[in-house]
Amino acid sequence: MTGLMNGTQSADGDSPRLLLTSREAAAALSISERTLWQLREDGKIPCVLFGRNVRYNLSSLEEWIRSKEETRSPLRGVKEGSNGQHQ
Repeated sequence: MTGLMNGTQSADGDSPRLLLTSREAAAALSISERTLWQLREDGKIPCVLFGRNVRYNLSSLEEWIRSKEETRSPLRGVKEGSNGQHQ
């Protein structure tokens, strides 16, 4: 499996893990657990609920990332100097 958690294995070591904990998902996304929690609370990121347990589907996270990719510069509002450097 390629992607966020390349090589992530289940506890038995035989099959790939499909669901990540909040800590694992935040680490895979390079964001804090607090930011992940806020994204979840705002309904901006997909998750799976099992009672009070929250898990994140690996393929859904990868799809979510693809949906957030921009083809234009993501640095809106950042001024460039005359030498092309961001100020």
